[in-house]
Amino acid sequence: MARSVADLQLLSETFRLIDDRPPPQEPLSLANCSFGFVKTYVWPKATPAVLEVWERAKRLLVEAGAKVEEVDLPEEFDNLGTWHRNILHMEGQSSFLGDYLTTPEQLDPWVTKHVVNDTSTTRREQLGSYDNIARLRPVIDSIASKYTVLITPSVTDEAPILEEPLRFTGDASFNLMWTVLHTPVLNVPGFSGPNGLPIGLSLVSARYHDQHLLRCGSAVAEAFSAGRQEV
Repeated sequence: MARSVADLQLLSETFRLIDDRPPPQEPLSLANCSFGFVKTYVWPKATPAVLEVWERAKRLLVEAGAKVEEVDLPEEFDNLGTWHRNILHMEGQSSFLGDYLTTPEQLDPWVTKHVVNDTSTTRREQLGSYDNIARLRPVIDSIASKYTVLITPSVTDEAPILEEPLRFTGDASFNLMWTVLHTPVLNVPGFSGPNGLPIGLSLVSARYHDQHLLRCGSAVAEAFSAGRQEV
């Protein structure tokens, strides 16, 4: 998390996240950009507040001169939720086994479920999930390369109002597929929901195009901030 795209650019340089073809130094003009809006299999969970932000973001980019279109991913991408879950459960089992064997009472019940494999996930399912996700990574690279960047929801709703005890900070399911696909993802704030709490959209690029993504993020953030208002 950072205060600005400039901070993230500094970090990318520090950690040598350098694109094969570094992007130009001058600011990106949205008039030369095309954006692919991707709903993904999580879309049915989007609340009316997210739907409104989705349409407003498209309008703001079009007003800035950009080309915008919605992108339907191949049906195989609908399986990413299941494949991610299989990997999460099996890797969670191995990651927390030592803690479970020594101090099980200190583990959150959600973590314990992974360790005991309460879903009965098999090694065959784990390997299949690894292989299927790996097969889709070059596919999403090819799709993303047709646009300046892809845009997708970051959250299913605005940030929740925090209450004690703090147990829930929001639904992250829109982000899971990008994690397993290994694509760079940049959340761009700029909108809010009925309670005045943030709603963001995410920019996604092909793998190892981090600098390109950050450059696009600066231009998109400027467009979003220009149209900021409560839903």
